[in-house]
Amino acid sequence: MAVLVALSFLAPACIGDAAEAGTPQKSAVVAAEEIFSGTVTQFTDRSLTVVHTVPGRPPVTREFARDGKTTIEGKLRGKVRVTVRYRALGNGECVAMHIIVRSVGRAA
Repeated sequence: MAVLVALSFLAPACIGDAAEAGTPQKSAVVAAEEIFSGTVTQFTDRSLTVVHTVPGRPPVTREFARDGKTTIEGKLRGKVRVTVRYRALGNGECVAMHIIVRSVGRAA
């Protein structure tokens, strides 16, 4: 218990030191890179639609734009599990930067 109390006092100090040391802060203007995993439901040369399903929760579907800079590891096809590293633009659009094909998904 004493260790937890001691550590709780150290955590804010560490955060404060990093902020004071000039650690770069994320800007809201810069497009953020994020990751999304799920099963491919639809894809074309210009787009990719992926659905992420968790039991007991509603499915989350995301559509990603693809361009000449999008790299793909594996063979992209329908009903495969993928992990997509993407850039979210300010207008709500998501651009896939890197797609990793994980495995064949379950047939629906």
